[in-house]
Amino acid sequence: MTKFSVGNLLAAFTAILAGTFFPPVRYPTSVMPDDIIVDFIVVGSGSTGSVVAGRLAEISEWDVLVLEAGGQPPAFAKVPFLHFGTDFTNTSYVNYYKKRPQKYSEQFAKNIGGLYMRGKVIGGSGTINQMMYHRGIPQDYENWATQGNPGWDYKTVLKYFKKTEDYQGPLKSRDAPFRAFGGPIGVEKVSWKPPVCRVAIRAGEEMGLAEVDYNTDTTIGSAIFQLTTKNRERVTTADAFLLPGLRRRNLKLQINSQVIKILMDAENRAIGVKYVHKNKVRK
Repeated sequence: MTKFSVGNLLAAFTAILAGTFFPPVRYPTSVMPDDIIVDFIVVGSGSTGSVVAGRLAEISEWDVLVLEAGGQPPAFAKVPFLHFGTDFTNTSYVNYYKKRPQKYSEQFAKNIGGLYMRGKVIGGSGTINQMMYHRGIPQDYENWATQGNPGWDYKTVLKYFKKTEDYQGPLKSRDAPFRAFGGPIGVEKVSWKPPVCRVAIRAGEEMGLAEVDYNTDTTIGSAIFQLTTKNRERVTTADAFLLPGLRRRNLKLQINSQVIKILMDAENRAIGVKYVHKNKVRK
């Protein structure tokens, strides 16, 4: 249980404030009958599930059902840096998992276990996280491809990064081949920079670390964080893929439905799920 603190009080206040000025996004939902047959069941509407469901539903002949354990996202989720609204005692939007003590990672808390927070809401952890947008290091993709994973080289995956992106930040001519516009996911640089941030960038430049766009082929240097926001509002994959897909007749979303078991046939193929909805086990 989260202990009461000034931080809890501040989080609750900001959640109320956000709800006053920013109307929450409401996703169309359905309650499906027992034993309904669909072509695809997507478990969870998180950062991956929303993309999978939205893309599958583009094939009009396929019926797609998304089962989400959580509910509708809160108003404060749209406001960058109010994600800590999930930290007060109302845990409707999150699941807390106990972490094992880490030997090599998390050196700031070495050998100490802790809680790992994941989203339990439409959009999953993308609704409550800090929105950092980082594609990764190009050489890592090349390594995966050479290890026998065709299609994972950087040139190939770059096409899909660009397909999903609507870049709203400043753009240098050398970086233009790596950025794109008009995609469903907004990407912006952090708009407000405290003085210490500018000092850090200048210090890096004095050390030979030029300010770079780290989502290109240049990943060594100084940089301002990029966020998955558009017009200064959070953009989740649920906003970008699931919500537009729900306008189609062949995509349905059922919330407050916790999947507890994947049903298999005699050949170990998944053929359905069991889930809990309104305290009843259904399938």
